Order: sequence, then structure tokens, then C-alpha cells
Amino acid sequence: MLTSILNAFLVIFAFGFVIFWHELGHFLAARWAKVRVEQFAVGMGQALVSFRKGLGATIGSSRAEYDRRTHEWLKTSGQLPSDSGEWSEWQREQAANVLRLGVTEYRLSWIPLGGYVKPTGQDDLRPATEVASDDPHSFGAAPVGKRMVIISAGVIMNVILAFGLYIALFLYGFNVPPAVVGQIVAGSPAQVAGLRTGDRIISIDGEPQRDFTKIQMNVALLKTNQAADIVVDRPGQGNVTLHATPQKSAHSMGLPALGVGPASTLAGPKGKIEDVKSSVTDALADGGRIVKVDDIDVSNEKDSHVLEQAVQKAAGAPVWVTIRKADGKEIKYGVTSSMTDFFDGKDGSVVGMLPRTRVLGVKVDSPADKAGLMDGDVITKVTFVGTGDTLLSPSAAEFVKNTAKAGTEGRKLLLTFERDGREMEPKEVDPSF
Repeated sequence: MLTSILNAFLVIFAFGFVIFWHELGHFLAARWAKVRVEQFAVGMGQALVSFRKGLGATIGSSRAEYDRRTHEWLKTSGQLPSDSGEWSEWQREQAANVLRLGVTEYRLSWIPLGGYVKPTGQDDLRPATEVASDDPHSFGAAPVGKRMVIISAGVIMNVILAFGLYIALFLYGFNVPPAVVGQIVAGSPAQVAGLRTGDRIISIDGEPQRDFTKIQMNVALLKTNQAADIVVDRPGQGNVTLHATPQKSAHSMGLPALGVGPASTLAGPKGKIEDVKSSVTDALADGGRIVKVDDIDVSNEKDSHVLEQAVQKAAGAPVWVTIRKADGKEIKYGVTSSMTDFFDGKDGSVVGMLPRTRVLGVKVDSPADKAGLMDGDVITKVTFVGTGDTLLSPSAAEFVKNTAKAGTEGRKLLLTFERDGREMEPKEVDPSF
């Protein structure tokens, strides 16, 4: 919960800063053009707090006090109001200069989204020439060239910000996954061509591959059903040239693809994993990290693909990983792999057999959590309360499809499952949460 609130705050702050920077461009350009700016607001709606030179910080808007003081001075100055019967902004500015008051109100508004700069006359209904005739510091009084600068200054500031952030990012540096094959989809062109987890892709059709983020894009630009030369650096063998024919599939959103993915990260997130209950995720919380796969040291992030290699080699048997928790303690867990869809979108069956549906994690406060399910439980039967319909040893796809349907219809389920090889008491679950 705390993480979600923090993320929302960061999004609002970043969005607000971009708008502030954009409006700052309009403000600085207006000041340069000697156009009066009545308000510089961050956020929308009524003012929460405001600041004006000579009045300081004020709860709400300082405009009423500004009007009161300038009005009192103007009454004793001998000046006459404008044709509308009100003191013009030009007259109030003259009074403010004598009273040493700022003409611009800087405000933080209630709604923390958006923002604006209000130059005098830019949004008036009066023609620009009419405004200019009695107010030399209005937007309409400025030459056309300066008005164009004021209008375009926000976009120019956005370009400057983007350019500055781009330079800062590359001066600081950022991590990208190396061009090492970490995952291979079953039945994919990569598997057919003989790619292996741990292969570092050197080039694809002569195009150098320096990090994994570019591989998907470069493959998508290749021609479908036309073989491409792929040079890989294979541990123990040096450079090996393979020939793969990119294909389109649901996995690649209809674009040519090889069916490879980067290695999974071995480090957990910095914060607490609040959404899913699992012994492994609990150990990885707050920066926990996998440091050994079986007896292989993987403390170097470049060795992340070793886990994928071990999973493939184990062929469904447990792979023992050692996790170093945030407090420095090391715990060993046996993790098992599960089958995924094939590259062409088939259900992943082998000679007609499907793997059993196993619980890999339980979301906090979900119906499964309230029913007492835990990671590792195997769903053996689903009975639909009210109809008596039953699914025996449902596949993952069947389980998701039918429970979702029951949820939309407001029907409950009776789940039968095994835990550590023992059949547990059936639990009633309401999937309509």
C-alpha cells in the first residue's frame, strides 16, 4: 500500500514538474517581452497557497488584498477608472510599483495536475489593438514577433528539458540486459535453429547486437520465411554461426520473431513484495538475491542465464537455488519449472498430456488467500456450486477460463487440491471479487 502511494506521488510530482517547466518557458518569455503576468499557477482550481512580492505567502489567493491596496492608492491619486468603470491592470501596476507590490501571483492550486501562466490580455475578449491602446504591458501590445516567442516558449523549454535529461542519462549510464539468450520458447525458430540459453548473440544478418533491447526490433525488420545468419558466442566453443527463419506468432504480436528472451533477473525488488504470498518472493523481498543455482555461484549479474540453463536441464525436476535475504541470511529452496505455450500458440501438451495446474503464488486478500491456498498447491478438481459441474485435473487454461466465467455469473467454486502429496479438505472460493 505504501509503495503504491509513493509511486502515485512520484507520478504526480514528475507530471507536475514537466508542466511547471513548460509554463516557466511562457513566463520567462513574457517577462522578456515586458508583458505583465498576473498569475503563475502550478495545479488547477482554487489557490491552496500563494506568494506575491510585498505580501509574502498567503493561504488561498492574494488577489483580493492586492486589489484592495491598489484601489485605495488609486482613489487618492486623482486618476479615473477606465471606460468600464474599473481600474485597469495598467493602472493597478502603476499603483503596485509605488506600493512595492508584485504584479504576479505565484500559486499552488488544489488539484495537483496541470498549470498555467496568465499574461494580461491573452485570453481577453477585447481585440488586441484595443487592449494595447490603454495597456502597454498587455499581451496585445507586444510586437507580433515577441508574441510568437511567448506562445512557442513552452515547447522550446520541453525540448531543452528532454535534451538535458538525455545527456544526463547517458553521462550517468544505465543498465541494459546483455545480448545473452536467457529463454527460448518451445517450438520457436530459435529452438529449431539450435540456439541455447547462455549463447551471446554477436550479430543478426551482419547487424551487431550489443544489448538485448535491440534484438526484438532488429528481428522484426527481417523478412518472414527468409533465413537469417545468427552469429553467437557459445561458452566453450567460441563463435558459432546458426541459421534461423523468423516467424510470426501470437507471442510476437504478428511480427517476425525468433522466440528468445533475456535471462530473468536474480535480484528481488528493493521494497516489500506486498501483492503475492510465496516463500520465495518473501525471501527475495527488500533486495534479496539468488546467489547460487545448485552449486554454481551466480552472484555476478552476468550469470543470470545459469538459472534458465539449470531449469532446462532439470526437465521438470526441482532446481535448488540459494537466496541471500536482505538481512544476509541464506536459505535454500527447491523450485520446479512449469510448461508454457508453444511458439505457435498451442497448449503445451506432450503426446496429449498436460501438466497439472500448480499454484505459484497467492495474491494478498484474494479469494484464494482467504481460502487458505498456498504456493505449491496442485488443483485436482473444481466443482461449480449450484450446477454440480466438475473439472477433474483442469489445465491452467481451463481453470482460468471456467473460474472467470463463474466469477462473472456470481457462482462459487469448491476447490480440491493437494499439498505436498496429501489431499486437503476442499475449500469454497468466490471468484467474483
